[in-house]
Amino acid sequence: MTVLQVLHLSKSYTDRSLLQDLTFSLGVGERVGLVGNNGCGKTTLLRMLAGQEVPDSGEIRLASHLSVGYLPQLPDPRADLDSLQAQHRAGEKPQLAWQLNPEGLDERTVAQAATLSGGERTRLALSRFLASAPDILLLDEPTNNLDLDGIQTVIRLLQDAMGSMIIVSHDRYLLDQLVTRILEIDNTGIRSYTGNYSQYRAEKERLLQESLHRYAESRKQQRQLQEEIVQKRQWADKAHRDSTKMDSSGNKMGLKEYKRVKAGKLARKAKQDMRRLERLQQETGTRPKTELKTTIAFDGQERHGKRILEAVGLGKAYPSHPLFFDSHFFILRGEKVALTGPNGCGKTTLVRLIQGLEPPDSGRLLVSPSCSPVVMGQTLERLPSGHTLLSYLTGKLGKLDGADRATLEQMGFTNAHLLLPADRISPGELVRLRIAELILTHQDFLILDEPTNYLDLRAREQLEQALVQVQATLLLVSHDLYLQKAVCDKVLVFTEGRIMRREESFADYLEYERGL
Repeated sequence: MTVLQVLHLSKSYTDRSLLQDLTFSLGVGERVGLVGNNGCGKTTLLRMLAGQEVPDSGEIRLASHLSVGYLPQLPDPRADLDSLQAQHRAGEKPQLAWQLNPEGLDERTVAQAATLSGGERTRLALSRFLASAPDILLLDEPTNNLDLDGIQTVIRLLQDAMGSMIIVSHDRYLLDQLVTRILEIDNTGIRSYTGNYSQYRAEKERLLQESLHRYAESRKQQRQLQEEIVQKRQWADKAHRDSTKMDSSGNKMGLKEYKRVKAGKLARKAKQDMRRLERLQQETGTRPKTELKTTIAFDGQERHGKRILEAVGLGKAYPSHPLFFDSHFFILRGEKVALTGPNGCGKTTLVRLIQGLEPPDSGRLLVSPSCSPVVMGQTLERLPSGHTLLSYLTGKLGKLDGADRATLEQMGFTNAHLLLPADRISPGELVRLRIAELILTHQDFLILDEPTNYLDLRAREQLEQALVQVQATLLLVSHDLYLQKAVCDKVLVFTEGRIMRREESFADYLEYERGL
C-alpha cells in the first residue's frame, strides 16, 4: 500500500532551479534514505512533504487519515521542552521517547533549554517527535551531535517505531542499519536504489561500470565507422577519377560508366554511415562521470621508534567536571586509532593534552620527539581576504606541481575553483581544503577532530578513501561511525572514567557494543 505519492514535483528560487520533475512513492512501513550533494534540495523536499513549503508545480498525495511528522535539523529546544512537559503533565509519557532522556531532560526549565548542548537538543527533539507517533516520519539529520551511545539508541528506537520514514542523513552507518531503499537527488532528477547505503553504493558502482563499458563499446564502434567512412570516401573519389580517365587514343575508357556507378554507390554508403555515426554519437552522449580516485602518499619523516604516544597513569579534571583518571594506553606508528566515548567525556581535552596546550593533572603523556602531531580541530579559522585559493596555497606551500594539483582536484578543487576568493568558500570546502593541506605537507601523525563536519556524502567518501590509503599514524575523533569502521584498526575508548586501548578494529568494537 502506498502512503505517500509525489508526482512531477518542481521547486525553484529566484537565483536557481532546485528540484525538477520529481516522481516517487513511499510504501507502508517503508524506511527510505534521501541522499544527494549539499544544496541539492533534500531539506526543501522534506519541508514540502511536511506542508511547510509549497512546490512550484506537481502534486503530493497523502493517504487519508494519516499524520505526517517532521523533525528539522535545528530543533527549537523551548518548543520541544514545552511539548514534552505538557504530555508529561497529562500522563502521556511514552516510554519509547523517554529512553532518549535518561538524565531527565524533561525536568529542565524553559530557560535552561536554551543552553542545552547540540546532543541534548537532538535528544529532546527526538523525544518530542517520537512521542507524537506520526504515521509518516520525515527526519532531517536525526543523529546530529550525538555520540556513539546516542546514535545506537536512535537506531534502536527508529527500528522499533511504527510508521513509514524518509530520512535525510550524512550518517552512513545509520542509513545502513535502518533503510531498505535509497532515493538519490541530483541535477537530473531522482533515482531509486533498493537496499541500504552500502548496497546503494555497490549498485551505483556496478551501474557506472556498465555505463563505462557501453560507452567504451560505442566509442569503439564510432572509431570503426569513422575509418570505414574515410575509406569509402577515398574509394569513391578514386572511382570518380577513374571514370573520367582517357585512353591513349583520346577515347574514354570502357569502364567509365561502371566506375561512375561505383563512385555513386560508395558515396551514398559513406553518407549512410555518416548518418549512422551521428545517431550513435547522439545516443552515446558524453563519457559517464566517475569519482576521482584519490592516491595519497604521506612521505612523512624518517621513521624512528615504534610507540609514538604513550600515557602512564594519565588524569585530567576540571573543578566541576572530572574527565578521566589513571589511564594507561599507547599508539604505535602507522596505526589508525578511533577515539570514542560519550559527549563531554574529554576527547577534545585529550587532543589538547597531546598538542601540549594543557598539562595533565596526574600521570604522564609521552609523545615521540621523532614526530610532531598535526591537529585539524572542529573550529577552523576562515581564510584571509585578498587571496584566491591558489595564491593562499602557494603562499603556504610554495609552487604547486602537477602532483599537488592532482591531489587538490581529487579533493574537489579544480583549476577553476582555485581562482575563487579564499574568504568566500563554504564551510565544507574549508574542511576539504584543510585536509588537502595536510596531504600536501606530508605529515606523519594526524589528529582529526570531527573532520566530517559540513561534509556531504560524496566528500565523506573522498575523505574515507584518503584515510584508508594514507600511511601516516592517525587518531580519529568522529561521530561518523561508518568512517571509523572503514578506517580504524584500533580503538581508544572512554569507559568508567578511564581511557582504555582495545586491540581490535572499530568495526569489531562496534559489533561488540551492539551485542551488549
